[in-house]
Amino acid sequence: MKTNWIFKSPIDLEHKQYVLLDYLQKVEKEITDLKLYPAFQQITLHLANVNLAQNKTQYLTIIPKNVEPDQEILLSEIKYHSPRNITEEDREVIKDIVTYSKERLTHVFLIAKSLWEIVNESISLNLIKNSEQIMTGSGYFKFTYDNKLYVYEYRLRSEIPDDLSTQKLFVNEIYCGEPKGLYQLTVDNTTFFNPDITKEDLVKLLPLFEVNIDQKFPLKESLLPLIKRKVTNYILQTVKINEIKEITKDGN
Repeated sequence: MKTNWIFKSPIDLEHKQYVLLDYLQKVEKEITDLKLYPAFQQITLHLANVNLAQNKTQYLTIIPKNVEPDQEILLSEIKYHSPRNITEEDREVIKDIVTYSKERLTHVFLIAKSLWEIVNESISLNLIKNSEQIMTGSGYFKFTYDNKLYVYEYRLRSEIPDDLSTQKLFVNEIYCGEPKGLYQLTVDNTTFFNPDITKEDLVKLLPLFEVNIDQKFPLKESLLPLIKRKVTNYILQTVKINEIKEITKDGN
């Protein structure tokens, strides 16, 4: 369902009810299957969009259009649009559409949020190697799922330079299989590159997180997106703590 769905012809309450209910059936099926993403990202976006239609008779789109379906959407990635040729009669119908839609979207959002919290609580992580290099924003995390070892490399980068609020974590699965030695595995498979450091030395320096998963949920749609958020939060909290220490030291 596109974000301009409310303003597309025909602007008719009964028609929009069918459009919304068809969409929500698909989302609810995903949530019933314990698949959080992309459903949670989409339902959050549509709820924000309905609020915008209610307050300003506008809709939003996401730029760039290739935002990953499990990523947080940044304010800098949102573009606002005012629909054309909206009559006063249309505006009255839109009010009814918004009232109807907001209640149902909120209901599904709260269910998805509850699932999000359960999945989030099932995941914990420990930084087990090279904690002093956490500020580099690059490293690895590993976990066991379905009796297989998974290893991912990660890289944190700002969409806007020096703006921590625009940080996103990008990951790449570099191994899935029987447990084996991590050092050679990461040397053979990592895509990181630094012209001043050999790959062997770089792998030795990068941080490694161990992820523990208490309950089984879909890996790609639920667990991995929240693991990425936990790693991101860990790094950003470390940055803030170090900033506070520097300020305190300078103050003394």
